[in-house]
Amino acid sequence: MTIRGRGIPGVLVYSDCELSTAPLHIKSRFCVQLLSVLLTLSTALPCIAISSDQDKRSSDMVQKILSSRRDLVNYRCSVEYISTMSYESRKRALEMARESGDFPTEVIKAFEDDLQGSGKKYEMQDVVADATGRIKTSMIVGDYDDAGGRHAVGKTERAWDGVMGILYSDRLQDNYPGGAVITAEKQKDFSLMRLPLRFFGGRFLEALEGASSAGKSIELKQDKADGTWQISFEADDPAFGLKNCIWKCTIDPSKNFSVAKGESARPQGHGFRFAADYKEIRDGIWFPVNGTGEGFYADGINEYITSARITNIVINNPNLGKNAFHVDLPEGTRVRDTVRGISYIVGEPSSLAGKALPTLRNLDPNLDDDQNREKMLLVCFFDMNQRPSRNCITQLAKRAEQLQEKGVTVVAVQASKIDQTALDKWVKKTEVPFQVGIIQGDEEKTRFAWAVRSLPWLILTTRKHIVAAEGFGLAELDGKLTQAGDGK
Repeated sequence: MTIRGRGIPGVLVYSDCELSTAPLHIKSRFCVQLLSVLLTLSTALPCIAISSDQDKRSSDMVQKILSSRRDLVNYRCSVEYISTMSYESRKRALEMARESGDFPTEVIKAFEDDLQGSGKKYEMQDVVADATGRIKTSMIVGDYDDAGGRHAVGKTERAWDGVMGILYSDRLQDNYPGGAVITAEKQKDFSLMRLPLRFFGGRFLEALEGASSAGKSIELKQDKADGTWQISFEADDPAFGLKNCIWKCTIDPSKNFSVAKGESARPQGHGFRFAADYKEIRDGIWFPVNGTGEGFYADGINEYITSARITNIVINNPNLGKNAFHVDLPEGTRVRDTVRGISYIVGEPSSLAGKALPTLRNLDPNLDDDQNREKMLLVCFFDMNQRPSRNCITQLAKRAEQLQEKGVTVVAVQASKIDQTALDKWVKKTEVPFQVGIIQGDEEKTRFAWAVRSLPWLILTTRKHIVAAEGFGLAELDGKLTQAGDGK
C-alpha cells in the first residue's frame, strides 16, 4: 500500500524480511535517531513527523528510537583502540599517497617509515560529552614493536565547552614541545576522530539524515527471525565528503534500537564496516562496550582492522559541569589564542637571580659574548613598537658612557619579530651606542627561558655574569649596580 504525504523530503520503503515492499511517504525529514548521534554532532538531527495513517509498526519503532535520544544527557568513558595494517595494505597506502600528489613530503616519509614497523598501533582515549555538543577528549597514541612492546608517540587533548575550543599537543609540527591553540569555533577534528559513539553508528545516522533531506529512497526491512531492522540507502559520507556511498546498517530493537553493525562502500567498492556489542548502562540506555571496524578495498584486501574496548562508562552524571570540558595546560606550554589575538607561555618562568646568565649568542648570533668578559652586563629586552620600551632604550643610550665608566656593558634585545632594516634605521636615528640584537628563535619560548615577564625588562649581572637583579626600573639602577658590584 502506498501512502502519500505533503512536503515530502524523502521516501521510506518498509517491508518484512521475505514479504513484498511497499513505499511509505512521510511529511517531514526522515531520520532514524540512535543514542549515539546526539553526542557526536554539534547540532541535533531533525525529528520526523509520522503520518497518522502510516504503518503502526514503523511508527512505533521510530518513536522508541526518538525516545532514547532524549534519555541520554551526557556520558564519560575510556576507549582502547588497537589497529593493524598488513604490509600489503601499508604498501598500497604509500603507493596511493604518492600517486595522488596531495600529500606533503613528511606524510610520504611517515608512510615509508610505516613499512618498516609492525603495522600495529594503539590509541588510548578518555571522552566526556553532553547533549549540547560540548566535548573533551584526551588521547595517547603509539606503536607496537615486533616483540609486542608499546611505544607512545604523543598525547593530544581537544575540548569544546560551547564557547571556545582548545587543541593541545605535547609535540607540534614545528618540533616545539607542548603547544596549544585556542579558537572560537569547534574543531573539525572531532568529526574525523574515532569517538566510540560516532565510530559505531554516528556517521551512519548523519548520512541517513542527508539521504532523507535529499529525497533519496530509504529501504527499511525487518527480519522476523531475530527482530532486527535493516536500513539501506545511498548518501555522501559526512565525515570525509565521499560521494554516493552505499550504506547498510542493522538496528537491534532489543537493545533500544542500537546500531549493531553497518557498512558503507563507495561506488568503486572501497569502504568500511563495523560491528558492536552493547550493554545496558542505565534503564533503557545501551552503550557500546566493544566492537570492531575495518576498512576494505574493492578487491577484498583489508585496509585496516581495528578492535575497540570501552570501559569506565558513566551515563547522565547530574554533576557534570563546565569544568569537565576544561584542559589544564602544563606549565611552559606555548599558547596561541586566536580569540584574544595573543600568544603566551603558561605559568611563571623561573627566576634567573643567582644563576649564570645564558649566552647572548642564543638570542642573536651577532651579539658578542667575548667582549663582555669581566664586566657587568645590563641586558634590556624591549619592543621598538612600544613607547615604554623606546623610552627605556633612549634613557640607556644617554647613560651609556657613564655606565661604561662603571664597568657596565649594555646590550639591548628586540623581543619580537621586526624588520631588521626598520630596527637598524631606528637605532641609528636614536644614536644607540651599544649592541642591539633581535631574538632569532621563537619569541615566547626565548622570553620564557630568560624569565622575561613584561617589556621593557632589565637584567643586571655581576662581573662573573651571575644574575644579580631582574625586572627592575631605571630609577632603581644605581642601587642595583652597587649591589652587583659588591657581588663581584
